[in-house]
Amino acid sequence: RSQMKFIRDQLRSEREDSKGLDSDKAALLREFLKDCADESFQVVLIVHPVHALLHANSKDRENPPVPFEEIRRFLLDLTEETNALRPGGFLSYYDFCNFHPANCEVLPADKKGLERMKHWNDLGHYDVALGESVLGQALGWESTHPEWQGHGWKIGRDNIEQYFAFIREGYRAYLSGPGAVDVEWKESLLRPATAP
Repeated sequence: RSQMKFIRDQLRSEREDSKGLDSDKAALLREFLKDCADESFQVVLIVHPVHALLHANSKDRENPPVPFEEIRRFLLDLTEETNALRPGGFLSYYDFCNFHPANCEVLPADKKGLERMKHWNDLGHYDVALGESVLGQALGWESTHPEWQGHGWKIGRDNIEQYFAFIREGYRAYLSGPGAVDVEWKESLLRPATAP
């Protein structure tokens, strides 16, 4: 099936998660990281990108929220908590789930055709080039895509509020730029059908 048919089906079947912190998963991650603290390797925690359309709503235009803010704050707290378990620390937290242009690729104009986005397979899966860029930024590799610099942020107590401002600015720009057409299309798919 075409990329656009898959995306239409993905949007229609998307359920609204609470978007809150899952305490069972949080406990599992905490235990896993505590186990890692006893070893000698480094851990890089990456919040991977998703396409901006997945979380965008036109109602957010005036006051865009930070998606998953509670979870992001928990990850920072957890990073600090577990780094304290080993002298010098061992855990880095990188976040790529934002409204950087890399995550805002416009859908093909023909929403029913066979045209494709260049770097996104659907709203949650990206191509190898974008994946290598994510890993490269988190692991310090030389970039082959300078246009994607600044996509991911290494999150710390000193910059989390600045990162949230970056997300809000990007979200506002997405909703007022070319992405607005895609958001309207998405919302038209999700509106209840009116009876004839």
